[in-house]
Amino acid sequence: MSIIIQAGHKTSKSKEVMEKLYERGLDRPKESYTHKMTAEQVSETLYKVLVRENMSSVNEKIADNVITDFLLANLDFENWGWESDKNLASLEYWQQIEPDVGFVMVFDHPRTIFEFSSINTLTVKTLNQKIEDWVKYNEVLLDFYEKNQDKSILIEGSSALSNIAGLKDQVKRLASTLDLKSSWQVSSTNTAMTKERSANSGYNILLGLIAEETLTNYPEVITLFNKLLSKASIKESDSIFKTKRLGVDKLVTSLNTIGLEQEKQFLVKAYEKSMNQLKKSIESSKYENKQLQKDFNHYKAESQSKYERLEKALREQQSKSKKHSDDTVSQSNQIIVEQLLQAQEELERLYQERSNQREQQSNFKKPGTPNKRYGAAEAIKADLPYKLGNVMVSAKKPDQIAKLPIMLMKEYKAFEKESGSLYSPLKLDDYADAREAEKVKKHLSYQLGKVMLDSKQSPKKLISLPITIGKIIVGFKKNK
Repeated sequence: MSIIIQAGHKTSKSKEVMEKLYERGLDRPKESYTHKMTAEQVSETLYKVLVRENMSSVNEKIADNVITDFLLANLDFENWGWESDKNLASLEYWQQIEPDVGFVMVFDHPRTIFEFSSINTLTVKTLNQKIEDWVKYNEVLLDFYEKNQDKSILIEGSSALSNIAGLKDQVKRLASTLDLKSSWQVSSTNTAMTKERSANSGYNILLGLIAEETLTNYPEVITLFNKLLSKASIKESDSIFKTKRLGVDKLVTSLNTIGLEQEKQFLVKAYEKSMNQLKKSIESSKYENKQLQKDFNHYKAESQSKYERLEKALREQQSKSKKHSDDTVSQSNQIIVEQLLQAQEELERLYQERSNQREQQSNFKKPGTPNKRYGAAEAIKADLPYKLGNVMVSAKKPDQIAKLPIMLMKEYKAFEKESGSLYSPLKLDDYADAREAEKVKKHLSYQLGKVMLDSKQSPKKLISLPITIGKIIVGFKKNK
């Protein structure tokens, strides 16, 4: 049994990181066996008992009883864990009682202090108190990590959320039997959060600039944060330099970014309105096939045009920005583009469902027509070539590219284990919508996976595989 105990300041992304672990296979703990205490209540209770300076034997017995009761309720889980900012007080106690425990230490950029504060009522006194609280907490966190590096990992929360593959590898060190799912195996549940972040991106950019300028007045924060970064195994932020000043060019670029955000929001709202109108029409079955096809093509072309405008605006803005602001601009633009693509995918799904219904009705009217199933496109996406190609396309960072051979081999073995046999090419003869599979075969993921599988059959193809992959990528970009 492996237990993951995670701690992070309340302004960090610790809770979001733990939710990602739950989504990918870590078990949520049950309530304690006798007292029916949740994991959060267990952390709160241990915090109240253990933070006392002179802990009596009675307090020790209370802590032992709470932990034992909690462990009893979760004996059936092989890998489980939970998160709380209060966990920091009980980490050493857990280490003494339970040998199969690993610790995840989460921190984030100190500018998050401002994000969690009520800006309208913030005073110098309350800010100093929040800064002091952040420093004290993370000093204890760093101290524990440095003393227990064999059983701990230190990560920057925001970076871990965008680098799930790296998070998986780090957590594997703590729980060797925990096999977390990959991103493609997990459906996204953060649409509302994504829209909220996008809507507030302009405000967040200004807030970030003001926060950085303010933090230059707190050298103890800068020193501690830079030390956390130097020790972290997953990180993305740059070190803070107390002599660094914000230039006028950076401020002007940020103002331009906010203007761009407003324009993009207008484009997205206009597109979503058009898409919703067509969606209602499709669901109410008011369209004939020809009219449905015509309107579908119209809205698809319209979305493509708007997508290209966003891409152009993104390139222009990034060419003007410094590296530090590029990351924020890129993230907010990516959120907008993802919204458009999600809307377009939903539209295509509705259209396909409507078309399939009409084909089924048509086949029903013709006796003797063989019964064929639908879903050729989904079958191709679930097939080995597409999965291998998706692994290759998803590997964008240097460390991910370096691990690509291992990741591909894991994907290959996982597929054969799931199917229960050696891989054989998918046959689409039984699918009534086989032509839809041809569209999916034009995706870059399928093309890369297909050529890699084909290369296994010939040493000559295997040698020239890197060149072939390069040609496919170049050709795909040109056609796109």
